[in-house]
Amino acid sequence: AHWNWIKRQGDVDFTRFDSIILSYEVGCMKPHAGIYAAAEAASGVAPDRIAFIDDRAENIHAASQHGWQTHLFVDAANVLRWLELAS
Repeated sequence: AHWNWIKRQGDVDFTRFDSIILSYEVGCMKPHAGIYAAAEAASGVAPDRIAFIDDRAENIHAASQHGWQTHLFVDAANVLRWLELAS
C-alpha cells in the first residue's frame, strides 16, 4: 500500500531508475543485509553507483555500510534536489 501511495504522488519519475527493489518482493525488510544484497545483484553496478533513499536513519546507515550513496527522505522536493545534484 505504501509503494502504491508513493507512485500516485507523481513527484518522482520512476522511469529514471534502472531497478527498483521492494522489500515485500524480496522477502526481508531493511535493514536486513538480504535486501541490500538483492538490490546489488539486480543493479549489476558497483555499490558506489547505487542510490538509496529512505526515511529511516537505521536503513540509511545499513546502506552506507555497503558503500551506497544514501539520502534520508524528508520530502519529495528534497529528494529531487539531491538527485539533480547527483547526476
